[in-house]
Amino acid sequence: MKQILTILAFATMAFSISACNNQAKEESSKTTAQEVVKTDSNTKAADISVYYFHFTRRCVTCTSVENITKDVLEKDYNKAIAFKSVNLDDQEGQKLAEQFNVSGQTLIIVKNGEQTNLTNFAFLNAKNKPEALKAKLVETIDNLKKQ
Repeated sequence: MKQILTILAFATMAFSISACNNQAKEESSKTTAQEVVKTDSNTKAADISVYYFHFTRRCVTCTSVENITKDVLEKDYNKAIAFKSVNLDDQEGQKLAEQFNVSGQTLIIVKNGEQTNLTNFAFLNAKNKPEALKAKLVETIDNLKKQ
């Protein structure tokens, strides 16, 4: 009986991970969650923007990442930081994804053409440790504001 429950638990976990499809392109998957990568973004010099890329069909964790991010930006920054939710199934979303070299669910913060990728951290914490994700967002944005 324990073996069956263990197998079911692993199968459910594997399905959840594949359903989210939160993997970036192979070259991007080698980056850490906090690594800063140069992009060809058109953001203004002093602007910080947050982008959440997703597909139309989303799991609970995907929705949580977006909701927590929006909540932090509204409550801690009075919506002073731009947030864009980008559907990768839309043509406009695909164009923006190409610009940022994104191919799956991704949470990035952009300032001065550099992006900080928080995807892995966000997906690991959004559902079970939302306070950790909120704190990480605030820490990352505050550090970028100092630069």
